Amino acid sequence: MKKRLTVLTLFIALCASAFAQYQSHWGKPVTYETNTSSTIVLSIDDTNVGANIELGAFCGEELRGKAFLDEYDEVFYLMLQGQKNDLIEYRIYDHESQRILNFVSDDNTLTFIPEQHYDLEIHFYSVAKVGDLKYGSLQDAYNAAEDGDVITITNNTQGPGLVIDKDVTIDFNGKTYSFTEPVGSTGTESNGFQILAGNTVTLKNGGLNVAEEAADKFYILVQNYADLKVENMTLDGTYLDKWIEQYQDSYVLSNNSGKVNISNSTIQANIDGTKSFALDACKYEGYEAPVVTLAGDVVVNGNVELNGGQIYHTQTINGVAKKSFKGGQSYWGTISTPIANAVIPEATAGTHDLYRFDEPTMMWNYYDDDQNDYETLELGRGYLYANTDDVTVELKGAFNVSDVQFPLSYTENNVLAGFNMIGNPFSHNITNANMIPDVELAGGFYEISANGGFVAKTSGSAIAPMESVLVKANAKGGTLVINPTAISKRNTADNGVIAVNVSNSNYNDVAYVSFNEGVGLDKIEHRNAEIPMVFVPVNNKNYAIAMMEQDVTEIPVSFKAATMGEYTIGAEAQNCEYAMMTLVDRFTGVETNLLIEDYTFMATSNDNAERFIIKLAMSNSNDGDNENFAFINNGMMYIYNIEGQGVVSVYDVTGRPVAEYNVAESANISTSDFAAGVYIIRMTDENGVKVQKIVVE
Repeated sequence: MKKRLTVLTLFIALCASAFAQYQSHWGKPVTYETNTSSTIVLSIDDTNVGANIELGAFCGEELRGKAFLDEYDEVFYLMLQGQKNDLIEYRIYDHESQRILNFVSDDNTLTFIPEQHYDLEIHFYSVAKVGDLKYGSLQDAYNAAEDGDVITITNNTQGPGLVIDKDVTIDFNGKTYSFTEPVGSTGTESNGFQILAGNTVTLKNGGLNVAEEAADKFYILVQNYADLKVENMTLDGTYLDKWIEQYQDSYVLSNNSGKVNISNSTIQANIDGTKSFALDACKYEGYEAPVVTLAGDVVVNGNVELNGGQIYHTQTINGVAKKSFKGGQSYWGTISTPIANAVIPEATAGTHDLYRFDEPTMMWNYYDDDQNDYETLELGRGYLYANTDDVTVELKGAFNVSDVQFPLSYTENNVLAGFNMIGNPFSHNITNANMIPDVELAGGFYEISANGGFVAKTSGSAIAPMESVLVKANAKGGTLVINPTAISKRNTADNGVIAVNVSNSNYNDVAYVSFNEGVGLDKIEHRNAEIPMVFVPVNNKNYAIAMMEQDVTEIPVSFKAATMGEYTIGAEAQNCEYAMMTLVDRFTGVETNLLIEDYTFMATSNDNAERFIIKLAMSNSNDGDNENFAFINNGMMYIYNIEGQGVVSVYDVTGRPVAEYNVAESANISTSDFAAGVYIIRMTDENGVKVQKIVVE
């Protein structure tokens, strides 16, 4: 007994001596009638710890013992208090960083047996670090990180998912992180990472997957809304099993927004599902459409889904291209295929209309399920599509990456001579810079709106995947090569355009005046006869996009109303500036500064189309021409600044004359006979014509 007491006294002395350097963090252990001792070799990330680490032994949250490192023996001598079969768990505190290290360990517990000495080796492992500080979970490291920080994975490990709402880089450092618990929006938690919009995130140098035992909890490995870089990664969706049995689908990298760049990486889909996707570019309502670029050596094992976004790639990838259409007899859309020899979609059966345009006959050729001369959608050709029901059309196969040659038709003396309907043959946007014609094309093109309008677009406008447009060839025998990459053309300055918009309560139309080189785009009648038309006449020809010199000072603008009613016209200068942009209504004489406000007017289908002129000036030399000359006070309209003899004419908003007065120098006119409303006052004197709006209440 005396020998045992001597050893115990020495052991206690060794424990006590180690506390000299730091004040204990854990406090005082609870005392029990029975105790035992343990000698512990402790390592963190396979490196023996230093004197800054304090070891605590707990049963639940009750402290049963503590110790500092004996630096001479490089072990922890720890006296344990407890009762038989208590489960003891060892924890560590770092006095240097002043924090509990909640690191991972598989051997940090023991079952308490009184008076039995334990010689232990305990191994703790961190999961990630930020700078030099290590953390026991990815969540803790993320919480500690600030915008711009790098989180480095320190060990292969399993752990819960993470919602990322910071600008961070996660460097996996050659390690793999396996998800065990999902994250996501409330009620739909099924993601590994959920990366939120408005951030810039990089994932690099390692692997991500789902732990096999957690497979039935996960649908998406990485759900992304941010600007994201994926570099030297393996994204493994083998165990994305949540919906495999019921719906057969899963997503490894689901992109709903943001610019995404993937390089030197492998993306592995779940091979068990028939709709398992390695990645997608799917626009989510309320967010900008995603743009995904596969750069460098990227291996995609599985299908890809294109649904409202863009995918830039040079390697062959297989998958499905989707486009949704609103149902109803009055709704039309266009469709093209980014997949070679795509079969006419089943969604057209029975309740559909599918057409292609034939330039020589100026006819829309109808696709009939039983009698037709084409079975597949042709790369580079555009089609019209409508359905009585809301549908999503799906085209399946290998996405095209090659140039497409499209023969251009031009039939002389046709009203629509040279108009060809082309379709985007790629999984990403194209513009005129992707088009190489061997005959001259008109500048710009027409989109077809859902309500049956032909909407003019300038040359730099984007044509989205699965969209079709009308281009105009100006000569016979041409071929249009559509290239997957934009072609550098000779350097010409962008001199800008003026967009002229007209609208009523139901429809709108637009025409452009371009100050760049090129050939104008002829104005054509809308498919929907109820849509008004605005166009620019030049040399007895009407244009949707008219080419003019930069020094032009007057632009004629014509307008045709389809129905009688109220319309609004406005203009916007794009990449060009003017000190004055005045719209003159030839019918009423009203002048409106379009730099400040739009002009609202009445029109009928029988009106003369040549109604407006836009006057342009680069300087403010005419600033005083349209100064106010009339005001109303207490039922009287006061006219002043009259030069010599003048005439004041009053019109209502429809342009109908209401009254006319001969005036000199100034005039006071009673408004008692005027109904409440807006009136146009036109004053003509020796200085010319001035126009002003007034309101009678």
